[in-house]
Amino acid sequence: MDIEEANRRGLEICIDGKEYTYSDIMRRKRYLVKENADYMSDYIYDEHGKVVGIYYDKVK
Repeated sequence: MDIEEANRRGLEICIDGKEYTYSDIMRRKRYLVKENADYMSDYIYDEHGKVVGIYYDKVK
C-alpha cells in the first residue's frame, strides 16, 4: 500500500515517528522518501485486525 492509498483509506501516516497528513507529505515532498533512503513500512492494526495506520521508518 502506498501513501496515496493509505490516505484514501483514512489511515494514520507516520514517517520516522512523526505523523503527517497527506497534504503535508505532498507539500513537503516527503512522498519521495523511498527514493532518497531505505525505509521499512509497518502496518498498525486495531484490536479487530483492521489496518489503522502505516509507519515508515528509516533503515540504518
